[in-house]
Amino acid sequence: MLGCRSYDPKLIGGHPHDGADGGNDVVDSGKFDASTDSSVVDSGPNQTSDCRQHTTCKLDHAIAVCSEGECLIAACETGYVDCNDVAEDGCEATLDSVEHCGVCRHGCTFANGSSRCSDGTCELAECEMNFGDCDGSRDNGCERTLTTLSNCGACGTSCSLANAVTNCDTGHCIFAKCSAGFGDCNGDGAKLAEGNGCETKLDTPDHCGTCDTKCSGATPYCSGGRCTGVVCDPGRADCDNDNLMCEADLTTLSNCGACGQNCGPLSNATATCATGQCAATCQSGFKDCDNTLANGCETNTRTTSNCGECGRPCTYANATTNCGSGACALASCTSGYGDCNANLTQDGCEQRLNTLQHCGNCNQACNLANAASSCSSGSCQVGSCNTGFANCDGRADTGCESNLVTSNQSCGACNSACPSNRTCSGGRCVCTSNSNCGSGQTCCNGACVDQLSDEANCGSCSNVCASGSTCCSGTCRNLATDFSNCGRCGDRCDSDKENRCTNGECRCANSDSCPAFWRCCSSGCKFGLGC
Repeated sequence: MLGCRSYDPKLIGGHPHDGADGGNDVVDSGKFDASTDSSVVDSGPNQTSDCRQHTTCKLDHAIAVCSEGECLIAACETGYVDCNDVAEDGCEATLDSVEHCGVCRHGCTFANGSSRCSDGTCELAECEMNFGDCDGSRDNGCERTLTTLSNCGACGTSCSLANAVTNCDTGHCIFAKCSAGFGDCNGDGAKLAEGNGCETKLDTPDHCGTCDTKCSGATPYCSGGRCTGVVCDPGRADCDNDNLMCEADLTTLSNCGACGQNCGPLSNATATCATGQCAATCQSGFKDCDNTLANGCETNTRTTSNCGECGRPCTYANATTNCGSGACALASCTSGYGDCNANLTQDGCEQRLNTLQHCGNCNQACNLANAASSCSSGSCQVGSCNTGFANCDGRADTGCESNLVTSNQSCGACNSACPSNRTCSGGRCVCTSNSNCGSGQTCCNGACVDQLSDEANCGSCSNVCASGSTCCSGTCRNLATDFSNCGRCGDRCDSDKENRCTNGECRCANSDSCPAFWRCCSSGCKFGLGC
């Protein structure tokens, strides 16, 4: 591999890039110094085009390694994780965001509300205008519309008035009109709960059809909301006001309960007046949830907020649902979760898919070769390598594929290859015979050595020279005192002038040891009378 130095496998084995340690990959500064290592380096700017052209490669928020000409992530900085499995942008994500909350790709979304991520858990921040979390369940978000008569402006706040039609279209309760056959004769309808609604029935001689209509005559009658001179049976009225007969049936759609009072048409419903009261028979898939006849069957009961019945939410834990058929069904589990026990109606998508048993999918085990596996990010990654193994190719799916004890390609460290004449044993490139060694060398304990000068194998394998000795021509010598090797191997003292070796220098003992007419001086024998 060109341009890349080998790196210490312990760095790879001990520091994954999968969101371990609570979602944050940790680089132990006590074991790694980015300033001194040129093949495994700290964050950016990114240098990823072709690390064969550089001695280092850099990735954002990551410890990077150059493997076979590619920059790969060895580990992420504290607080960062590689969620998109793309090396080029480094460790791009944090696990405290609404996009990756606690687990990679586990997004925080709530129906009709905003979200936040706190300590790796999605929380509902607040509801949108005119929506409320009325059931207190995090899973279905702000499930209630606060523009209905039963939840008007706030959860559980009713918008109703005796014998009256009200509306809450804006989230505020408003008095619209009195129900058919009733009147607000004391004028307090707009006071809502502070008044008594439409308190007066408009079928009496004093209030006939309207609050201000009073029937006159000696024996006044009111029938169908009109003054008449004849007495009509229940359900009949003198609607043409001829005072001759009660010709009108008050159970028809054009005279429903009163003369000229229409019943219908109604939205998504069939109008009926069999009892003299206007009623609606809803079409399939619709219901009258606001109890307001005027808008018919206004609610579609094939939605997740009204599924089959008024106000019945269609929600499962950690899931997206649909109610297109009027029955609640699962559309998909929230990213990072699965329905692994096939018990959707009881606990929804109950299983987080970041465990070793359920990694990315239900029942998909994370068990990598020669490694302690990790799935905290939702994908199977190397947590740490077993002793003697390393993840030299930077790939999670192959685990810690390299045996640093015996691999000739990665001997002792990733990408540290043994020469062709050596074999990897115990994490070292060793020789096995003298034939593996060059001229003048001998294979001793796996290493090719020169026994003429190797102080650990002087003259023979494992013959170690004592402290202060040097191997000279295969024999351990003390260069401070050896007459034949004085100061360095092969430096022999002149026997005619110096007859001893002191502190690695040749010296004479006295003048008697020097030739005639020579004197013994500090630097040796000198000719003449003085030194």
